[in-house]
Amino acid sequence: MIFFSAKDETEAILKQKLGPIERGFPLKKLSFVRLGGRARYLFKAFNKKQLIKAVKIARSLNLPHVVVGSASNILFLDEGFSGLVIVNRYNRLSSEEAVRVSENEVLAPSGITLLSLVKELAQRNKGGLEFLATIPGTLAGAVVNNAGAFSKEIKDVLLGINVLDKKGNESYWSQEKLALNYRSSALKGAGKRSGFLSYPVVLNVRLKIEPKQMVEVKRMIQSHFLIRQKSQPRLPSLGCVFKNPLAPAGFKGPKREGRISAGFLLDSAGLKGQRLGRIQISEIHANFFVNLGGGKSKDYLLLAERAKEAVRKKFAIMLEEEIEVAELKEEK
Repeated sequence: MIFFSAKDETEAILKQKLGPIERGFPLKKLSFVRLGGRARYLFKAFNKKQLIKAVKIARSLNLPHVVVGSASNILFLDEGFSGLVIVNRYNRLSSEEAVRVSENEVLAPSGITLLSLVKELAQRNKGGLEFLATIPGTLAGAVVNNAGAFSKEIKDVLLGINVLDKKGNESYWSQEKLALNYRSSALKGAGKRSGFLSYPVVLNVRLKIEPKQMVEVKRMIQSHFLIRQKSQPRLPSLGCVFKNPLAPAGFKGPKREGRISAGFLLDSAGLKGQRLGRIQISEIHANFFVNLGGGKSKDYLLLAERAKEAVRKKFAIMLEEEIEVAELKEEK
């Protein structure tokens, strides 16, 4: 439990420099899986200037901070986050900068949701990003995780990004510098590795696009959503918990592009439907852990460890988490 003192000089500074700050915000209201304790402070950045300012002020105060978008791939602990949670709402509605579209490229703000971006492009008869539409996250999150679906990933269309670097300068990173790999990048885990004190923050993203009629884009979006509705649970979750592991030599089961479905491994280990407290391994898709209501992050993490061990025992394969955990606890 986070302890809040009656007199809080840090809060006073944040309010003076940033404006509206929410104190003791319940993170389960922000979390896609509806889990987590309270944030000591929470600030919503609605444009690029606010996002940069919030990060710089947190750094100047040596205040741990985490920048989140839809919070669809990050697990907040029951103890909460004893620093500043910056919610990135820098999107197409920003008064400062909208989505910029040219013939074969788009420059988009980091806080825009993937579905909103695909729809915005469709209105301009542009496509090529439809595979991202069913991923419930923001553009920044997609870059950090090299998000993908339907046999494509953002690496296939990414040209580069603008970041606020560790020195507080705006820098351009090419795709090569990002070191994009399967569900990972040079940015993934950077916040946690720094103690959530100083790490690059995505500001804008440049992507390849192509001319495509709006009706065709909408048809593809609808088709993708129909597929997802049949194969994924609707209860609150963080999407896939584990990455699909590389298939070891001699593996006889189903695989695609050299990888085994983590859901297949979990299902084959008899884990579908298992639960701990109010957290359950989905009966629809075993790589989704759902909150049945009133769940706890500690149960989510313990269930994940038990699932990993069951798969290790049955297949001699160690699963690796795809989700990230905001592990920052209040000092006692």
